[in-house]
Amino acid sequence: MSEWKRVKLKELIREINERNKGEKVKRVLSITNSRGFVSQEEYFEGTVHSANISNYKIVRKNQFAYNPSRVNVGSIDILKDYEEGALSPMYIVFEVDTTKLLPDYFKYYFQTNSFFENVKNSTQGSVRNSLSFKALSDFEYLLPTIEEQVKIVKILQKIDCIIKKYGNLLEEKNKFSNSQFIEIFKDVNKYKTLKEICEFVTVGIANSVTHAYRENGIVMLRNQNILINKLDDSDLIYIDKEFANKYKNKELLENDILATRTGYPGIACLVPKKYEGSQTFTTLIARLKKDKNLNPIYICHYINSKYGKQFVNSNKVGIAQQNLGAKTFELMPIKIPPIELQNNFVNMVKLIDKEKKLLEEQIINYEKQKKGLMQKLLVGKVKMNV
Repeated sequence: MSEWKRVKLKELIREINERNKGEKVKRVLSITNSRGFVSQEEYFEGTVHSANISNYKIVRKNQFAYNPSRVNVGSIDILKDYEEGALSPMYIVFEVDTTKLLPDYFKYYFQTNSFFENVKNSTQGSVRNSLSFKALSDFEYLLPTIEEQVKIVKILQKIDCIIKKYGNLLEEKNKFSNSQFIEIFKDVNKYKTLKEICEFVTVGIANSVTHAYRENGIVMLRNQNILINKLDDSDLIYIDKEFANKYKNKELLENDILATRTGYPGIACLVPKKYEGSQTFTTLIARLKKDKNLNPIYICHYINSKYGKQFVNSNKVGIAQQNLGAKTFELMPIKIPPIELQNNFVNMVKLIDKEKKLLEEQIINYEKQKKGLMQKLLVGKVKMNV
């Protein structure tokens, strides 16, 4: 059993900056903090990337990539499901020296407390927590032998297989919910625009807010907090209360619809009651009229459905940065079925959400087990006999 070496990552990794000249790579990928690499076409059920992808970066199988401003919440992954893909230029792509470090071993490092602590220390003073490749390269790293890496990977992969099984079941629930939406409402022919069913459609705070950031205060929600039919509060920032009070007219209420305006425009979620009084930074906000014939959960699902995506894909603008303006968003035609039909769908969704929660709890349980093992195995507290 040999001693592990303490090295800088610059000795083990190198940045890759291969561009998609001639657009030879057609599959465009994104990296989410929950699922890692995803195909944009499948994940967003449509095209959300720029029309011209010749400047996109190419990532190949067993290479790594991360979003510099989202790495603090886990938006980093190794490509496994595809031979290659194209990534927005904002991503950083790199590979490891496989004579010293196995990619399948290294990927677990990005799930450890040690990694996130290093990210935090390297991005202090940066509100967006942006991690450059140079900063990553300066991280210190404990390097075991290849033989020890192989043994550790085998242990952790067994837990990964269980987590993946539950993840697949979760994905099936999402697909079922989406298919039922289309089936239930396909024959509805009554439409109103979003503007007609809303008190207003607007944009959150669009002025500079960096001077108002605080450790605590009023929650400021951003594009990255908006997932499909779900608010992600794993990466919140806060602003000064006095500054927020200047924008009382933009203060959020429960069941306001938030939608992404840039990047991957048109992804929507509802504001939960716990975030009443929060503000948003440049996201779209739609406040529904108090109408007993409108169910907010149905409207939000509609915006995220294939119908809503078709409208967004036909009306978004921009080349390098796709965006959807409030004046365009409010013109989205919304199917208005009888409230009984809306409520039936919402009741079904709530039942499915309960089933999803049980699956998510199982995943969290096994993730905790894996994390506990990683804290011991990946820092040399428990050595493997080879």
